[in-house]
Amino acid sequence: MTHVMNPTTCATCHAAIPAHAPGGFCPACLLRDAEEPTIPGHGVPPLEEIAAAFPQV
Repeated sequence: MTHVMNPTTCATCHAAIPAHAPGGFCPACLLRDAEEPTIPGHGVPPLEEIAAAFPQV
């Protein structure tokens, strides 16, 4: 007898969450959330601003 384990599903989008997903987070939701700023009007900062935060590079 083989036992098939059902994958965990995301409570938000209902997609299957792979067993190897870091922290058990839904990859689809993480990617979607990364594309959308969490604060309206605040997107990705300009490259110059990011570079200034890492002067050692």
